[in-house]
Amino acid sequence: EEHRPEDFHVTVKAGTPWTEVQAYLAGEDRELDWTVPHPEQRSVGGILAGDESWPWRGGQRSPRDRLLGLSGLLADGSPFSTGGRVVKNVTGYDLCRLLAGRRGALALTTSLRLRPRPRVESRRLLLLSFRDADRARDAALALFGRCEFPAGILLLGPGFELPDLQPATRLALGLEGRERDLAEQERRSLEILGAEALLPRDTAREEG
Repeated sequence: EEHRPEDFHVTVKAGTPWTEVQAYLAGEDRELDWTVPHPEQRSVGGILAGDESWPWRGGQRSPRDRLLGLSGLLADGSPFSTGGRVVKNVTGYDLCRLLAGRRGALALTTSLRLRPRPRVESRRLLLLSFRDADRARDAALALFGRCEFPAGILLLGPGFELPDLQPATRLALGLEGRERDLAEQERRSLEILGAEALLPRDTAREEG
């Protein structure tokens, strides 16, 4: 419906396919940083209704966190509109955050105003293997508490098999940014774990 790159917001109809929105924003060097299952089958409104962004929820990666405003219909059919065009736009209760994730129980959404971000240059998945789940969990907590990255953290049990890797409890870190920043993020992550005596048994990388 409307895109204002200079103000970092885009307005779309709730039924717009997710892939269509992402393709359009990519052409403007922007993106919505949500990871959703079966993206080719989803609409933007449907994703917002469930507040879905699995499995990466580090930083501002939830639909709720990118929602500036919305319009729709209340249960009695009355139209409504809430929110604004900037991040901090209300002095009272933020109705946008209330409605996101309610799966349409409180209102039917017809239009969304979202805040995309500049498109990320590079992504990397870093897999850290640990001998047991306790060490993997402690490593995740250490990283979560001491740095602003990674973009996401996910624990993978030994039942989750990966090609060319022995079964183990793994910590998956999603790294993103400029190409030259990824090596520094990886180095810093391992430095933090080393200081806590939580270095992994081995590591693997997958460029995204």
